[in-house]
Amino acid sequence: MKSGTHSPRFPSHSYYMLTLDRFTTEWQSRHHFPMDLSGDTPFYYEVYTRLQDIAEKHARRMHGSCIFSLLMYVENTVAIGLDACYERLYRSIQDLVWHWCHLIDMDGEGITQVRRVVAQAIATAPDSSLLRWMEAGILSRDFFRLKDVALFFAQYDLTLCLLYHNLSFREDAYMRILKGDERKAWEMIWSDMAFNWQDKTGLTILERLAEQFDIRNNHTEIANLLDSVRPERLEIYLPQTSAPEETLTLTSKYGGTFGQVICHDPLPENYQKLCFVGQLVTYLGKTYINGPGVWYDRTFYDRWDSSIVWHEIEGNEREEAMFSSFTTPSGEEFRYYDDLYADNNEDDEDDDEMLNKTCFDGFGFPFA
Repeated sequence: MKSGTHSPRFPSHSYYMLTLDRFTTEWQSRHHFPMDLSGDTPFYYEVYTRLQDIAEKHARRMHGSCIFSLLMYVENTVAIGLDACYERLYRSIQDLVWHWCHLIDMDGEGITQVRRVVAQAIATAPDSSLLRWMEAGILSRDFFRLKDVALFFAQYDLTLCLLYHNLSFREDAYMRILKGDERKAWEMIWSDMAFNWQDKTGLTILERLAEQFDIRNNHTEIANLLDSVRPERLEIYLPQTSAPEETLTLTSKYGGTFGQVICHDPLPENYQKLCFVGQLVTYLGKTYINGPGVWYDRTFYDRWDSSIVWHEIEGNEREEAMFSSFTTPSGEEFRYYDDLYADNNEDDEDDDEMLNKTCFDGFGFPFA
């Protein structure tokens, strides 16, 4: 991930071994959501001490965040194996143990020892607290707890963050749409990534989780719940009165209608004369506004063109990936574009007219 895209940042704890109490606090904070991690924290502390000891002897640059990244890779593998799925799909992260060791300039002997510790930890780990939290959230059939699960991976799984080559183009577009509100723009970005980001085979994070629950845990009920999610990415809608009062009926400019949409925020007094820009998710027969949205007068509705909005965002992301590269552990160099998009069904021909257009041109935003 490019710098400046609000990826998680952690204290390094570079040159000393954390006590169990300090580790417990740090481990909890890195999970970001309320979870009972008490069952396996002592196990991960033991693994941490072994990895830290190896790093102190074999790494030229110490940085505790890389050690914690290795621990969370172990935890992910034990719980659901999502990181390993992406590790197999993408050359740029094809060896995550090597990746985190390489960042601290670890020598070959150290990497070999880390591989041994990681493999042993995966084989001997106790029941996963993370997995229990995921199962409870999904089986609750509560949309907001489901979204916490999706956000945990989309926003805080550092493996996935490595695949978001550059989120600054979405930030720029969402900042313009949300009238310069940076906090809301990033909330919209992570809501988008949690439900709408697709890997290069076309699966969302929740679809990939459903696959893993079905294959690894034989948990058909959870897989079916995850497969029932129907996200709608950023779009413009006209509102209609709906009952009960805290819901809306929203009709897309391009034909879809969503009834009794559940709203988080109070509606503007004159909302029936406005249009709404935001994201929706339908789950178990109910539709929710996903993340922040914004109301505009209807002149904006007339100017909005989804194909231009998304062609601008995704075109810029792909163009940057076209001109940047990475080196694998074996020394081979590849373009990010070939790694991130090679398996997608797409038309690669540039549409210069579309790239040069934008629905924001001449719209007179005060922060432009």
